[in-house]
Amino acid sequence: MFLAVAVRGGATTGLSDQYTAYETQNQLKDSTSSLILTTSANLDKVLTASKGCPQLKTILVLDDNIPNTLNTSLRILTWNDATSREPIYDRSKISIDVYNDLVAILYSSGTTGLPKGVMLTHFNYVAQIVSLAAFHAQYWSPYLDEDNEMETQTYAIGYLPFYHAFGFLGLCTSLMRGSTMVIIKKYTPELLLSNIEKYKIKSIPTIPALINFLAKSHLVEKYDLSSLRSISSGAGPLDIKTADAVKRRLPHINYVFQAYGMTEMTTGTHGSNLGNKKNIGGTVGIPVPNVECKIINPETGELCKLGESGEIVVRGPTMMKGYWNNEAATREMIDKDGWLHTGDIGYEDEDGNLFINDRIKELIKVKSFQVPPAELEAVILSHPDVQDVAVIGIPDEINGEVPRAFVVNLEQVPVT
Repeated sequence: MFLAVAVRGGATTGLSDQYTAYETQNQLKDSTSSLILTTSANLDKVLTASKGCPQLKTILVLDDNIPNTLNTSLRILTWNDATSREPIYDRSKISIDVYNDLVAILYSSGTTGLPKGVMLTHFNYVAQIVSLAAFHAQYWSPYLDEDNEMETQTYAIGYLPFYHAFGFLGLCTSLMRGSTMVIIKKYTPELLLSNIEKYKIKSIPTIPALINFLAKSHLVEKYDLSSLRSISSGAGPLDIKTADAVKRRLPHINYVFQAYGMTEMTTGTHGSNLGNKKNIGGTVGIPVPNVECKIINPETGELCKLGESGEIVVRGPTMMKGYWNNEAATREMIDKDGWLHTGDIGYEDEDGNLFINDRIKELIKVKSFQVPPAELEAVILSHPDVQDVAVIGIPDEINGEVPRAFVVNLEQVPVT
């Protein structure tokens, strides 16, 4: 579906099947999507969400299990309906401007506020994949065997959600490298581990919570994971003790890649520099090729001294085109000189390693997913008995952070 839309010059936006009808409607409405691909299990939710989305014309259902009577004016097609038809366009007449035409609109809260559509072009993704490949090639080289096995991975595994920037990048990377992707419909630890064993997966993208699981869970002992050579961790900070623990538990893993970035930069801007002997715990590494980074005083905009903390700003060919239908938010994010403001606070050492020690943005990171306090507050305020609410993030050993809501009810009795 993604490739079909891309070759037509269109853009895809992804939704979680765990979204409520409310969340689904918000994204459908904001993205002005005209077609949605779903399953019969989610059809009722999609139909509920479609109300108030006049631009949505067609629902394409992946299976044929559709009720005979549906009270909707939308055109509903099954997968067989769609694929049995003759092509209705001529590829030769489609012209794509890779620098400006969108290939994806992924939703992110940026530095603060409600989710916004991040406009990413064909060029953004090619630049990201090429830059990361060059970065990995430089630091993987000490760990390659005679068969160059790190570079010839036959199978990739897709278990991170494709609507998330990290998972979507994995899909694009697998396509571009010609790997066969083993896709897990719904993640469970057993499914991930059994497929690593079955397909002899050599490298997996993951998040800190999953690395912690690999390092500690007794379930790991039931599977042969000896094919694994590397792990790429992103979407949240990876503790150096956890990275060391997984390498002790699985000694055949000789490369743990810590990435830093954001959806607005097509994911990764920095990576841990394992080739640098001075690299110490706590750093997210150096900029990937073609990405510039500097540390500025968030109040004055002046460049910080070496080792001095300030806001991290970046720019490069992977930077988003902007936020979909939101020029004001785009101007807040990207300044007049083309620097993207991450909202994170950090510093660089003399070797160019980036350390992150705080953040300006209000986001709460739950299992590496962005949870905007403003969005939770809006949902809680919709309850008729709630007068006011404030949501914050609190540390959690398993999830990284979890939200805590401070609620004032109509009787003005604060509750947590």
